[in-house]
Parts: sequence; C-alpha cells; structure tokens
Amino acid sequence: MRPVSDFLSRVMPSVPGCPQPLAEQAIRDAAIAFCEDSLALRERLIPFTTIRGVAEYSLIPEDSDTQVARVIDIYLDGTRLSPCVSAPPAPSDSLSAPTAYYTTRVGSAFQVALSSTPDKEYTVVAEVALRPTRSASTLDDDLLDLWADAVTAGAIGRLSSVPGEPFTDLAVANAAQQIAIRGARGARSEMGVGRVRGSMRVTQRPLA
Repeated sequence: MRPVSDFLSRVMPSVPGCPQPLAEQAIRDAAIAFCEDSLALRERLIPFTTIRGVAEYSLIPEDSDTQVARVIDIYLDGTRLSPCVSAPPAPSDSLSAPTAYYTTRVGSAFQVALSSTPDKEYTVVAEVALRPTRSASTLDDDLLDLWADAVTAGAIGRLSSVPGEPFTDLAVANAAQQIAIRGARGARSEMGVGRVRGSMRVTQRPLA
C-alpha cells in the first residue's frame, strides 16, 4: 500500500494553486472510479466457515482502506456457486448445501446470502473486486505501479472542472477524463490476459 500523497507530484503541476486536501480527495475519488470501472484490483478474501442455519455473511477485506466493489465468484468447498442476478433467493426453512448466492450491501459492507441455508459447516472463498474507501490514507501499490496515468488523469479531470478556481480549465478537464476512461477500459481488457491482482487463472479458448 502507498500513501495517497505519492500521487501529488503527478497531479499538482497540472492544477497550480490547488489545496493539498482537495487534491488528495480527488485522487481518492479517481482511484475509486478507476477500480469500479476496471475491476482491476481482484482478491480472494480469507476463507470463512458457514454456520448451520445462517445464510448471510459480510465480506470484509483485511485492509481497512479498501472495500468490496463487486463480488466476482463465490466458492463453497471448492465448487463455484451460481449467482442470483435478478432477485434474492426465496426464503426457505429447509437446510441443505447451498448452490447459489445473492449479494447486497449493508451499510458500507458487502453481504452475501447463500441459497439454500447451510445445513452444516462449509468453507467459503469469495473472489472480489476491490476499491479504496472515501477516507483511505493509502492506495493499492498497483494503482501507482501499473495504472498511475489513469488515476492521475482522473484526479486532474475532477480538479480542473471545479468552478471558479485558479486551476479551473474545462478543456484540460475533458482531455484528462478521456485519458482516465481509456485507462480504465484498457485495464479491464487486461483482465483477460491475467494482469490482475489476486489468485487468477486464465484458460485458453478456441477462436471458433
């Protein structure tokens, strides 16, 4: 993890006169937007064990400066569960091995609801996409080492669009935002070749 201030040397020359607290918040916002658009920061959370009769569990990363942006996959004793995309699982009093899951957000935490309700202990592994929190003091190393241009451009775009400031420049803001968008799209496409954080495996498929 790297301090948010590590991005300042890249951002501040483009927004002369910008207060540092405002610049740091723009960097956080840009990093969040990049992570949500690209899903580039992936991680398998520490496995947890289900409790008989309990279907809902919170997914909380180890690092307090990050939170779950999206659940990618849920594995139960090594078997991938099916997501319930359009609706939560129907409530049921019966207990059995879960075969599906549904996600929701409770406060600032992602929560996964298993269907069916577990009838015994199972080991659950959640593969998730991460993003920084709004109050993060540090950002993931990869945001600086791999995708600094996209995050920097996103921050400059936000700051340059603030009205009535010495550093306001809508032309710069528009150009920077386009760079940020292209960077997020590029990072998302790189997931297909395995350039993501976490335990990932790429399987080759025929073109036809």
